[in-house]
Amino acid sequence: MPADAPPHDPDAPRARVLRPLAVGGMGALWLAERALPSGATQRAVIKRPLARDEAALARFADEVRALARVEHANVARLLDAGRDGEGPWMLVEYVDGADLGAVLAS
Repeated sequence: MPADAPPHDPDAPRARVLRPLAVGGMGALWLAERALPSGATQRAVIKRPLARDEAALARFADEVRALARVEHANVARLLDAGRDGEGPWMLVEYVDGADLGAVLAS
């Protein structure tokens, strides 16, 4: 997902990719920005699973459903989710802060 490529699929996340954030064992994350109805913009994270087998896709769907039910000040909210030509995705709030791995390592 190139940072400057607009989504061509109408089911793609409605956010502009700014840069890659991370790739791990479960998925890939991109920092993105989406337009709000007020005209303001909001930073968000697009997450896509890396594995495409049935079990991995089921885990991703479970994560989306669980996150949709959580409402807490210390948990990034699910903003949107769907499936496009590249597969499933979720859009969650971006929380700016220190990398947890770096904090734990220090």
